Amino acid sequence: MEFMVEHDEETRAPEGSDAQEIGGTVKWFDPVKGYGFLTPSDGGGDVLLHSSVLRSAGYDNVLEGTTIICEAVERSKGMQATRIIRFDPSTAVVSERPASLQPRPPVVAEGDFMSVTVKWF
Repeated sequence: MEFMVEHDEETRAPEGSDAQEIGGTVKWFDPVKGYGFLTPSDGGGDVLLHSSVLRSAGYDNVLEGTTIICEAVERSKGMQATRIIRFDPSTAVVSERPASLQPRPPVVAEGDFMSVTVKWF
């Protein structure tokens, strides 16, 4: 399933910039960090995908393997997506939950509870 999305002018590349259309798949995206990377289909270097670009397209998160066609510009550290043109989540890879996210066995209390003060968290 492929979706066309509309975008606000503020997410477009600045006038006069050398924006180019790039297609690729999501290498990884971390919604907590607010960014991730696309692997371009043409074999070029990774493209930074910031959460603000996703939000402008109406998405909060994107799964690994999702196919995206975007407009991107060259920045000092490499290519950065500025606008999503097409978004195809049907190619996403649905992985099993990592071991760290597997349900843990219930904790069984041993002994009496005691009052404590947390000094650092």
